This record gives sequence, C-alpha cells and structure tokens, in this order.
Amino acid sequence: MGRQSLSGGITPAGRSRIQFTFALEGVRYRPTLLIAPTDTNLRCAREQLIGIKARIAAGTFSFAEEFPDYTHMS
Repeated sequence: MGRQSLSGGITPAGRSRIQFTFALEGVRYRPTLLIAPTDTNLRCAREQLIGIKARIAAGTFSFAEEFPDYTHMS
C-alpha cells in the first residue's frame, strides 16, 4: 500500500499560489493556481481537487480548461 497524503493533494506554493497534485493517465502533475493560500482558499482547492479526480475517473476531465496556463503537459 502507498503512503497516504496529509495535505489532500493541495499545498501552498509560496505566498501567492496553491499547488495541486494528482495523477492523470499514470503521470503525476503539479499545476498551480495564482490564489493566496488562505485557509478558506485551501479548503476550496481541496473541494476542487475532489471534482477533478471525479472527472478524471469519469473520463470527462479537460486539463486545458482547468489549468489553461499550465505549460508542462507531456
């Protein structure tokens, strides 16, 4: 069994960004959003990540729509 995440896949990335961590087609991605990592914003980001994972499972997730500024797609 793998290690359980303590952050829920959401971490602050400096003072002005929130970083998401999730896997898509076996590849780990760590995009960020330019949002201050306050408690409220981190909680909302966790809810957003739950939705992202549900859409990935359903096959309806669009990376370009969710993270339009992400440039490291493989």
